Amino acid sequence: MKKYFCLIITFLLLQSYAQAKSWGVGAVFGAPTGLSANYFFNATQVLHSTLAYNLDGKSELRISSHYEWRKQYQNLNWFYGVGGKIIFNDFVAGPSASLGAFHDFKEAPVEIFIKSALTLNIISKTNSDFDLMAGIHYQF
Repeated sequence: MKKYFCLIITFLLLQSYAQAKSWGVGAVFGAPTGLSANYFFNATQVLHSTLAYNLDGKSELRISSHYEWRKQYQNLNWFYGVGGKIIFNDFVAGPSASLGAFHDFKEAPVEIFIKSALTLNIISKTNSDFDLMAGIHYQF
């Protein structure tokens, strides 16, 4: 029941803020798979959050959020960031770092991206966790 409550609250928050011109809302696919959102502080600083499941048989609900800096090197748009992740089933949490690349389409307000994140779980048990996902955002 807690999972569904968190999911509903997240949808409501995203819907209420989607009117601003500084949001991107979409989905991530891979490990994990679920909902994704960007909040743009400016053109180079973004808060990227996901509400997703790891579909490896455990169906672990997880929330992660990273403050990311965007850079451009020649024609490659890339980002790196720091943040954290919480996994609710076994309740583990810890700091996380992310690295990825993205592409903004000039013809439409759409962004595609690939992202990796490494988390050091320090609450409940100590271990590491690696995520690799691809995603898409529609930008408002």
